[in-house]
Amino acid sequence: KEIDVYPADDIPGRGLVRQGDTALEFQAALPVRSGGDLPMEETIRRKSRELAKKYKDIKAPAIPSIPKKPLWEEFIQRSDTVSMAEAGRKLPFGFHNLTAAVWGIPLSETYTYLITGRAGSGLTNALKILISSAYMMRGRIAVIDFGGELKKTALRYKAEYLCMEEDVFTFFGDILSEYKTRNKTKRELVEQGLSGRELFDGMQIYPKIFLIINDLSEFCGRISYPSAGVGQSAAFVINILEKGAMHNVYWFAASSFKDSQELTGNEVYMKFIKERRGICMGGCVGECRTLSFSSMKYTEQTVKYPPGTGVISEGDDNETTIVVAPLMSS
Repeated sequence: KEIDVYPADDIPGRGLVRQGDTALEFQAALPVRSGGDLPMEETIRRKSRELAKKYKDIKAPAIPSIPKKPLWEEFIQRSDTVSMAEAGRKLPFGFHNLTAAVWGIPLSETYTYLITGRAGSGLTNALKILISSAYMMRGRIAVIDFGGELKKTALRYKAEYLCMEEDVFTFFGDILSEYKTRNKTKRELVEQGLSGRELFDGMQIYPKIFLIINDLSEFCGRISYPSAGVGQSAAFVINILEKGAMHNVYWFAASSFKDSQELTGNEVYMKFIKERRGICMGGCVGECRTLSFSSMKYTEQTVKYPPGTGVISEGDDNETTIVVAPLMSS
């Protein structure tokens, strides 16, 4: 099986070990004696300092690790985070739990993406991360937020902030022409035989558009049953959710376990979740009825993780991934 972890060359003691279907990088320990009553920990520190002082060649890089309290402001300054955003294929989100590598949402496999979990599991922080990452990709960002939780973040990253039903209706009227233009190009590429990543690459002639919805339950309700005087947009939203993939437009929305259960049967909601892609923040994936985690053992599905740690739903490879999302300070 192909792996994406490779040990650095010419570093004594560095290698790979297999853990299930995953390869992990390791550094062999240096055996030392404690020296009588001196604690082993202090002996190792002293010996390491002595060796580091004597060693004049290029020093071995540290094995990647996840900070105890990862912060988004530090995460986005990493060269691998910046490189991922500039490449334009993955939306930086956090750390891979096993390898500590930067993990991002694969856009070539994504159209609608659900952020779900229990209350207090980090849903709002995840949405703020997505806004910041979208900004790093220089995309057009629209934030639908009827409750005001994302206003500060949206304005900081120059997003279109939509907090009124009238604004949302106007936005969808505007984006309709954008979809039509892009759909013409998509059809031409499909006729040329392009699909998958090749089709994704072909659509990069258009700027990325990121639509981020703070509360999917409220969004579905207001779209399905607009207030008096607000135009009807449900039919359009349902249509583009059904047919709008591969237009270089991406939808992200948050919904708690409880709200997701109450939305079952709502046509807007059902179209949004049809791809079954997303992340379950805080674990307890056995309570999630929207995303697929069938490859996980029952005991694993009941595990509760700290806020900010999420389980990625199964993709085409039928595997799940655990990621740690850094905390955005404000």
